[in-house]
Amino acid sequence: MRAEIEIKNLDHLGLVAGLIDELEIESIVNE
Repeated sequence: MRAEIEIKNLDHLGLVAGLIDELEIESIVNE
């Protein structure tokens, strides 16, 4: 059970990192 939770947390962090990268790229392009 714990391993599943850790995997979900890693997936969540990956999604968040992807969103942050997209937002940073957009802000750079908008400048």
